[in-house]
Amino acid sequence: MKTEVKRNLDKTYLLIEEAGIYEEDYQMHMLRENKIPGLLEVRGRGAGENSQYYYDISCKVSMKTKYEKIPIGYEELKAFLYQLLTVMKEMKKYFLSENKVILNPEFIYYEKGVFFFCFLPRYAKETTNEFRHLAEYFVSRAEYQEKECVFLAYELHKISMQENYSMKQIQMLMETDWKEQMEQLRSQQKGYVTEEGILDETGWEAGENIVLREKDGWFVEWKKHTKKIFSKKKKWGEWDELEMFRDDDTV
Repeated sequence: MKTEVKRNLDKTYLLIEEAGIYEEDYQMHMLRENKIPGLLEVRGRGAGENSQYYYDISCKVSMKTKYEKIPIGYEELKAFLYQLLTVMKEMKKYFLSENKVILNPEFIYYEKGVFFFCFLPRYAKETTNEFRHLAEYFVSRAEYQEKECVFLAYELHKISMQENYSMKQIQMLMETDWKEQMEQLRSQQKGYVTEEGILDETGWEAGENIVLREKDGWFVEWKKHTKKIFSKKKKWGEWDELEMFRDDDTV
């Protein structure tokens, strides 16, 4: 797959070129005849033995660029997940496969509070596998000053690591009120745990070695461990060192 950004006086386009003779199939017909909310407008054409797809990205910025220097916050992460699930639901109305959506921050665009996705007819990767890589990205870009954001990113990653998870589980996770959960954890003296005991606000902001522990005994050394992992240069999806550990003392 080759990509290139093309500009003229009026528009900016993302060009994706794939091997294979271009076909004006039902997918392109649906995309051309219907404006599906959340999908980038696209037009296709043949180029010899290759297929070219032009996506209108005028006035938009990629997710990768947007969060390259700033973290993604809790409300933004929730908004993204809600919009992703909404797009996939809308696509079903037009018999479009969710496996054709590229879930890579380089191909997800943002404008005025709305995320837009690339639907590539010749793309064929399982959505659950693609989302697993995206969950790893959220772990690396989560706003650590927002506890709700950390918990949500952590839960997303945990779900995506399950062998046969479904996007329905992501939808159920979205129905959780994390702010309320945080208040309950705080009032019950549970939730954030360090070797010294319950983590307070000072400990969080000071960047101590934070450990998140769940009721069933799974935990992750969050802030310090992820900084070590994501300081290394790796290709998309290669995050083998992101591990969850079992607390052997848990009954």
